[in-house]
Amino acid sequence: MKKINHNIFFINSLSDFLNDFKEKSILLIDRNVYKHHQVVFEDFRKIIIDTSEASKSFKTTELIITELLQLKAHRETILINIGGGVIGDLGGFVASIFKRGVKFAHIPTTLLAMCDAAIGGKNGINFGETKNIIGTITNPEFVAIYPDFIKTLTDEEFKNGIAEIIKHSILDSYEHYYFILQNKKEIKTRNIEIITQLISRSVKFKTSIVEQDEKELGNRRLLNFGHTMGHALEAIYGVSHGKAVAIGMFYAAKLALKNGYCNKQTFDEIQFILQEFKFETEFKYDLDKVIEKIYQDKKSYDEDVNFIYPFTIGDCRVVKTNVELLKNQLKIL
Repeated sequence: MKKINHNIFFINSLSDFLNDFKEKSILLIDRNVYKHHQVVFEDFRKIIIDTSEASKSFKTTELIITELLQLKAHRETILINIGGGVIGDLGGFVASIFKRGVKFAHIPTTLLAMCDAAIGGKNGINFGETKNIIGTITNPEFVAIYPDFIKTLTDEEFKNGIAEIIKHSILDSYEHYYFILQNKKEIKTRNIEIITQLISRSVKFKTSIVEQDEKELGNRRLLNFGHTMGHALEAIYGVSHGKAVAIGMFYAAKLALKNGYCNKQTFDEIQFILQEFKFETEFKYDLDKVIEKIYQDKKSYDEDVNFIYPFTIGDCRVVKTNVELLKNQLKIL
């Protein structure tokens, strides 16, 4: 076991680690993960569910709570969520409301969850087409990262994580940004040693932000870079999270350049790293539908939205932006 910070660490053996929790835990597992590692989980009390964004609902929440009651879960039970971001969001949400709050932990199985979604205590479900609009901020007992899960990810799922890793580097520093570019071949071939370093960098950066602003009243808003527009595209067009966030970051950079917040060099640097990892930057979308979705976003306030613009690599800022002004600027980009 190698610690990243006090409650986030890497593990070398999934079965050896889980055995320590056999008596007091219930596992909430993604069905695909269960299929690949069934032998590890067979002696545990467990709830197995199919996952998609549609799973993040009151209906699934009720199903999980029903099974927890059937498994005789109590206040000392720890719910261990094993899967990607959907499992983490759902499991954390259920644990934070079940019996007025029980302990939970995450074992993330996707790169996106390892470097981002499992970190920071956000839990929640969707309502209608609006992502994560109902939820809590409650931290897990621990996050245990087993890097070997990366080997079996689909290319799309792997790129979802890379998009968030790129986002962290743009928010963090040139050193972080260049580390990714210098190791691009190893990243693309899923070199576990390099990927582990990337995860560690992202976790340390994100936790440094979250520890200053747990409730997202200040600097934590920076972590939404690329997500205001990205979440809208994801909801409307069903594109993957990584693709949507990459497009969102590109348009945020384009708007920053237009408004004089960043210079051409910064815009080119952001465009370059996205294109190096084969992310689309241009995307044909219905502006009215995107703006309507932005109005529904949990980051919006009446006619304004907290929009994150890059000024330079390592210096992104939250700018309260009028949504109609945003619409007019996107119209002529």
